[in-house]
Amino acid sequence: MYKAPETKLLVERIEMLNAMDLSDITDITVATMEYTKGFNIGTQLTDYGKLSVIQSYWEGVLLVPEIELFVGRMDGVIAGTLQLVKPSPSNQTSEFACVINNFFIAPWARGFGLSEMMMDAAEKEAKMLGFSLIKVSVRETREAALKVFERRGYVRWGVLPKYELDGGKIVPGIFYYKEI
Repeated sequence: MYKAPETKLLVERIEMLNAMDLSDITDITVATMEYTKGFNIGTQLTDYGKLSVIQSYWEGVLLVPEIELFVGRMDGVIAGTLQLVKPSPSNQTSEFACVINNFFIAPWARGFGLSEMMMDAAEKEAKMLGFSLIKVSVRETREAALKVFERRGYVRWGVLPKYELDGGKIVPGIFYYKEI
């Protein structure tokens, strides 16, 4: 009888992307944009085929000192990302709160528990950095993401009817927070 090998999951905060990591993160971004209704990283559908746009985005993320980039790996391959965004040092009135942004898992890596591991790591890091609140906003069309936040105790506090464009149509966004 054949027994499939166990899948190895790992979450880490990274400060640089080597060539393989950049390739992995670009691939999962494209795959997620194609598969997940309403997901993007700020580019329109016409930009999906332009890998250089997506690669530049990820290289730029690492240049922003207020962004902590977490990746989830499945058997060594990047399979998910999450950005923990800290307020700028000049924004003293918001120094108690951070934001989760661009959190997603590649379609082929869903259902293994990686999203929970990534959220655990981000919440732990936020608490260690001294934050007492995490905020997040999600398009209404990203039902799986909404379920993750609700399952983890994030409080839904509002809806913005005109949040973002999705295929030329303006869609609502859902806003959450969690005290940590």
